[in-house]
Amino acid sequence: VFSVYQIKTEETQKRSLTTEQLRILYNANLSNIRAKHRDIFFLIFFLMGINMVDLSKITCIENGRIKYRRAKTGTLYDIKVEKEAMDIINKYRGQKHLLSVFDNIVSYKYYEVAINDNLKKTCKDLGLPPITVYWARHTFATIAYKLGISIDTIADCLGHKSAHPVTEIYVRKDADKIDNANRKVIDFVLYNKK
Repeated sequence: VFSVYQIKTEETQKRSLTTEQLRILYNANLSNIRAKHRDIFFLIFFLMGINMVDLSKITCIENGRIKYRRAKTGTLYDIKVEKEAMDIINKYRGQKHLLSVFDNIVSYKYYEVAINDNLKKTCKDLGLPPITVYWARHTFATIAYKLGISIDTIADCLGHKSAHPVTEIYVRKDADKIDNANRKVIDFVLYNKK
C-alpha cells in the first residue's frame, strides 16, 4: 500500500553568512540588548554551532573545556573554550548556568525567539540577511569547508554521529583536530589569518 507514496526530499536551504557579512555583524556598534544577542550568536559560532538547548543546560567549564551530551543525538561533546568564547561567557556569566539568562528562564525557547527577533532586526538595519541563531552553526560549517577542513572533521566539530556507527565504536575522535579546526575558523573570521 505504501509503495505508491514517495517522500519528496529537498535540500536544506543554506543558512550561512559570508565571512564579510559575519565581520560586519561582529564589528557593528549596537544598543546593549542587540549587542548581547549578537554576542550570543557569536558564542554559538565560537562553540562550533552549539544548539541553544545544549547551551542552556551547561553549568560549568572544566579545564578550559565544555563537556555535555548533545540533546538531539546523545553524542558526547567536548569543546575547547577559545578566548573569544570565554570573553563572551565572562561578560554574561550565570550563577547556576554558564550564562545568566538561563538562571532566570523556564524555557530556552522563549529566549531563542527573542534573540532571533532581535537578530533579524539588527541584520535588516545592517543590510544583512535575516538570520537566526541556527545560522551560526551553518556559517561555521560553511567557512570551515571553504578553509579546506575535511568533512569528517567538520562533522566532528558539529557533533554529528558518524554515518558508520560500528566504525565509530572503534575510532576515537581526535580532539586536537577539532580544536585546531575551530581555531582556524575563528582566526580567519576575526583576524583574516589563513
